[in-house]
Amino acid sequence: MTDLIVRPLERHEYPLIEKVSLAPEQTLFLPERLVETKRAQVWGLWKGERLIGFVEVVGTPPLLWIARVGVDIAYQGLGYGVFLLRSVIERLRLRTRITEIRAAIHPDNQGAQHVFVKVGFQPMPSAGDPEVVFRLSLR
Repeated sequence: MTDLIVRPLERHEYPLIEKVSLAPEQTLFLPERLVETKRAQVWGLWKGERLIGFVEVVGTPPLLWIARVGVDIAYQGLGYGVFLLRSVIERLRLRTRITEIRAAIHPDNQGAQHVFVKVGFQPMPSAGDPEVVFRLSLR
């Protein structure tokens, strides 16, 4: 994975996210659009000149949320999602005001739940929410 680069996307690169081909069932679990607020940042996973994955992080410190994450179907099952999440988390960990990251995941999205657990997230007790909330403490 030495030929991969993870970096924040610039606004003019956001349309490239639409070219990342996700599995049809994944589109059921993702919001249709980026949040695109001042409190959002989108990170991209690049293989050469091609965007093959993305993570959208929203919120204000000390708590951030992962709003969207996706890896092109051609690269799924190869560890790219884990690599992308770990890379973004390590960069966020350097920001001293951020103490926790959470992600709300549809209960049927077993693939995403597996990836989040693999990078260290833990499920939180359910409060009757329709989604499973995972958390990662950075401190």
